[in-house]
Amino acid sequence: MGNDERSTDRYGTPPDAPLASDDAEDLLRRVQEALSRFAVHGRVCLEGDGLVLTTPRGPVSLPARAQIARFCGAGESERRSLALDLAKALVKKRDSDCPPPVLESRGEFPWGVAASAFAFVLLGAAGYLWFEPRDGAAAAPAEEVESTTRVRSEGPAESSSRAERVCEATKARVARGATVTIADTDGWVVDFVALRGEAPEPPLAEALAPFFGAHDWTGPARLIWPDEPELAAISDESAHVTLERFSLESTRGRFEGISLSFHGSLIDSYFREEERGRYYHLATALTNALGATHAGVVARCAHERGYHLGSWFFGKTDADAATSLLFLLGHHGDPPHIASPFRRPPGGNPDDGFALSNIERAAAEFDRNALSAALGPTQGMAMGRSGESVVLTFAFRDGSAAARASRHLSRLSRIGGG
Repeated sequence: MGNDERSTDRYGTPPDAPLASDDAEDLLRRVQEALSRFAVHGRVCLEGDGLVLTTPRGPVSLPARAQIARFCGAGESERRSLALDLAKALVKKRDSDCPPPVLESRGEFPWGVAASAFAFVLLGAAGYLWFEPRDGAAAAPAEEVESTTRVRSEGPAESSSRAERVCEATKARVARGATVTIADTDGWVVDFVALRGEAPEPPLAEALAPFFGAHDWTGPARLIWPDEPELAAISDESAHVTLERFSLESTRGRFEGISLSFHGSLIDSYFREEERGRYYHLATALTNALGATHAGVVARCAHERGYHLGSWFFGKTDADAATSLLFLLGHHGDPPHIASPFRRPPGGNPDDGFALSNIERAAAEFDRNALSAALGPTQGMAMGRSGESVVLTFAFRDGSAAARASRHLSRLSRIGGG
């Protein structure tokens, strides 16, 4: 903080500085864009000496006189940093002032309502037994009875088959830009995928312990990370995490790969617009704990390997972030966006190391200006300081945005197919 920040409030009170209309518009635009990085959606406006964020949870006011005054005379880099800081402060204040409503049973409906509904069903059943037609009265249609029996007796195989059909239908809608919501998640898996250098520190088990406890990863794990208590509190049988490790070698060296797959009710937050930020928070913490150079949050049908949608991609530089997007959705996407000669050696099968080497070379041309221009048509955003940490995010309401960005980047870098 500068020496002119003399107030007792968090941001201080420097001498008054008028905010020109174009500066005000630029500030609000940048803060609004930064908020979407945290999956927070609402309207931001200037009010007095601060900002007001209107969200479904209610309005949030943030004193920001010093930040606003500094913004007026700041250059591009500082403006970006100030906007990101203000967005973070708004998110933190929203979470403290307007916490989400706490509902039982994963927030779907209160138990009181469920109990009332159950009592109503019991009364109805009792009434039916009392007044049941007898002595030759017509039975229910065979068609209806058969249908009810099928639902009640659905076993694991039928359930899995139904989940596959739901996911297949949903991914077809995603390809057309549809939004995947909580109603469409049957059969889906959310993956956090990261790459880190050879012989990285700390060891994998140690890096993952704060999130999943001491675990040998011979079987499913449970998320216990206290910084996202809503996710950690989900404990039904379907909610588990599995780990897959892999290695690859590119022209930049050897990488250890980690893929954490989130299953069952754990993925619900990812498919709720107001809660997706929990996954971004978790992904950021995992990336830092692992010392990852590349990372992404992507989703796929559980019975398939290729990714159908993504929303968060990390790299140390702008080029690295573009590499993460192209590696996960361009190379491992369904369908892939990168042409076959760049994905597999002559006469061979698709090879991760071979593909990563080609992607790294192609993505090297993307600085912030080139990357932002390329992401513009999909309304994707690049945030952070290149050389330290860069994150690409895409809007919740456009399911195919990241895939379209991957396709566009692959064509711009001349490694795209089709």
